[in-house]
Amino acid sequence: MKKKAEERREQILRAAFQAVSDKGYETVTLQDIADYAAVSKGVTNYYFENKEDVFLSLLEWVTDRIYQHEHKAVSEKTTAIEKLEAYIHSVFIDPEKNKKFYKVYLDFIAQAS
Repeated sequence: MKKKAEERREQILRAAFQAVSDKGYETVTLQDIADYAAVSKGVTNYYFENKEDVFLSLLEWVTDRIYQHEHKAVSEKTTAIEKLEAYIHSVFIDPEKNKKFYKVYLDFIAQAS
């Protein structure tokens, strides 16, 4: 079972993901993230130093979830061909099915450039 602090951080990260999906990276504020998480801005500030810290943690969290998904898909297969196919299917998910992820991820990449 997750500790309360880990659960709260994940709640805020999920809220940040949703906020970026709805409003875009540039316009999201810490208050927006707090509102989406249904917590006070002070709670957000308790777990994260600032907006940049939230977004860095969000990118790490999303990247880790992607890795876990890919690892699980590949580890369930035995042959090299099966592993490759599982990897490709786990990486190239239909954009319509995963629209929010692509929207947020591309917004983050655009900020990096």
